[in-house]
Amino acid sequence: MEKYLLAEFIKLGLFSTVVVCSVCFILKKYMSGYLDQKSKNLATKEDVGAITHIVEKIKTENAHLLEDLKAEHAKKLEEIRKENQLFVSTLDKHLDLKIKIFTDAMESFTVLTNSLANLCKLSLTESEFTSVIEKEVKSISKVKIVGSVETCIATVEFMTAFNCASLELQKHRTPLIICIDRINYLEGKNKLEIFEREELEQLITSEQTDYINFTALCMEKYNEVANLTKRYVNSVREELGLKINFDELTSTEVESSKALKDSFESFLGGISKN
Repeated sequence: MEKYLLAEFIKLGLFSTVVVCSVCFILKKYMSGYLDQKSKNLATKEDVGAITHIVEKIKTENAHLLEDLKAEHAKKLEEIRKENQLFVSTLDKHLDLKIKIFTDAMESFTVLTNSLANLCKLSLTESEFTSVIEKEVKSISKVKIVGSVETCIATVEFMTAFNCASLELQKHRTPLIICIDRINYLEGKNKLEIFEREELEQLITSEQTDYINFTALCMEKYNEVANLTKRYVNSVREELGLKINFDELTSTEVESSKALKDSFESFLGGISKN
């Protein structure tokens, strides 16, 4: 019986020990988590002020940085705006310069073309004709600096045609001037020999015919050279963005030139009959 009680007491002791150990283990684990969480909460509360200060500092620094970026951005925009204004201003100046050069050249083309017609005035000296050319060529030469390839080609084409026309007219004009000088010389003499009278009559007759033919040739060369300005005008307008109905313009100029030619031929015909 005693052995039995002892055995039961021992079992009870062991069971109590196990229970106590288990309870202690559970309490330790629970209390450890509780204490850890409690310490975390305490740490969080203590750091709230510091964290808030850091956040506010970052926000302030970001605000300053943003203001600096805005100021820098505004400065860059102002620099770009000024550069664009300068660029546009430069483009405008270049355009104004081109327009002036092109219009000056066109005026020179007109003067040179008219000078071909003026060659029929035999009183016009060679030096006067040459000085006109030298003056106008200065304006025309500038086209090669600012003009497009097409505009430069049109300019060269005009000048080539003008030079060829002036040389051909001078070739026919020189004998006429010599003839007139001879007529003036013979008419200035007090007494003419028989052969001189015959020569004078022949010179006067031929001079009238030759002069009419030469005048007609001057107008022919005038029209030929004047028509070459069409290509120049069309090229310049294209280059400047000034659109025009070129076919309509050409048609109008052709009709105008034909009317002028018919009127001039009618005028020469009337002189020939007289």
